[in-house]
Amino acid sequence: FVASGVDVVLGHPFHIEGSDKVTSFLNDEARELYGASFHVEPDPLEAARKVLELIDERRRRLGIDKKAERRFMDMKDRRTIHVEADLR
Repeated sequence: FVASGVDVVLGHPFHIEGSDKVTSFLNDEARELYGASFHVEPDPLEAARKVLELIDERRRRLGIDKKAERRFMDMKDRRTIHVEADLR
């Protein structure tokens, strides 16, 4: 998942804690390379908070964190929308 850009929150660390380089790569350097990394949080409530924090951050980066007025569009409204294709 991390290599696909999805953060992963684990309840227990990997059995690699003897290797500072591997631990550093999985928890820090992977973020630079893939845009996501592993996070270790043994407390379930803190893990849930971390997941929500990561989701909120991703929503902010995508620009979908703001409330928007919702409007029902019928077919007449949809026909007036002009979509230009980017054909570069």
